[in-house]
Amino acid sequence: MPIYYNEQEYRDILKPHNKELPILIPNEIFHDLPKELNADEKGTSSKHIAFAYSYVYLITYLYRYTKYGLYTDEKKFNEQELKKLLTTSPTSKGKDGVNYITKKGGVLENLGYIKKREEAPVGWEYFHHDNDDLNNEVYFHFNSFLNYEILSKEQRINIKTCNLPLKLLEERIEMEYELNEKANEIQEKIIEEHVLGEYFVRAKHTTAIDINTFIYCMTKKDLGVQGFYLYSFIKYKNGYFGGNWERPLTGIAEDTGLKLHTIKRTLKALEEHNMISSSHEVFVIGLAETGEQKNASEYKAQDYGDFYRNSKKKIIITRDVINLKEWETRKIINDMSVKSRE
Repeated sequence: MPIYYNEQEYRDILKPHNKELPILIPNEIFHDLPKELNADEKGTSSKHIAFAYSYVYLITYLYRYTKYGLYTDEKKFNEQELKKLLTTSPTSKGKDGVNYITKKGGVLENLGYIKKREEAPVGWEYFHHDNDDLNNEVYFHFNSFLNYEILSKEQRINIKTCNLPLKLLEERIEMEYELNEKANEIQEKIIEEHVLGEYFVRAKHTTAIDINTFIYCMTKKDLGVQGFYLYSFIKYKNGYFGGNWERPLTGIAEDTGLKLHTIKRTLKALEEHNMISSSHEVFVIGLAETGEQKNASEYKAQDYGDFYRNSKKKIIITRDVINLKEWETRKIINDMSVKSRE
């Protein structure tokens, strides 16, 4: 996995600040991507699923906080730069490349997650509603609808491609009223202007991920997009179940679309970096064939502030792997212990 920037360089490029809220990603993406990007098919790898998720996250962040004006004319948030920010070669093409995921008419566009357009937002406003039935809204401003005299030089942007995060945008119809003098009445003239009508409105059924978590993963060689995707998936499941998520490794592989060996490696790396906790339940060889059920390991995603303060990697003691005979012995000992306490 190539790493093109260190943490400070990511911060210089993205310029995050402490008033930015975590980015909300629609939960259905965790179902859509594994279904669409089957790692067992030729030309697809499980990393492609993680890359696709991380791509949606990144372009959503860039759009939500109007980051497209940060770069100079020599360096923009083009496809090559997005790939580098996602620890992927900017020339990732061919049968094993990722262009089929992000290109116009590609996987993400066909699934309705992105749309390519030659205009990016340069400013935004936040609207708060007292009515609980309404979502709070973020309204965007664009170059073509603002007087250039009020824009700073950095905001006067000219880009070839901007990715719209469609799942989080709602288009409005702006109403313009004009007088029809002949009929002596006011008639509605409806202007369908998608640029003026774009709002961020969605909050339900999403998972919130901090940009600092993204930067943290992208600057760690043993994490990258796969670590970011699996962390986000666990956080999604934590929110869905209201606490720790209990799931066997084979089940996590089925859910995420990642290969089993990738799951094992990435879970260990996430825990070493204090990003998740695990109960490390014992694994019993052959227990499934007996029909007996036991608890699987539980996983919980930690908040950025918690794992960043404990950024020193810790040593992970892997779970016990035992045979059926040892499992029966442990059950007997446990039963005796319980009776002695009664």
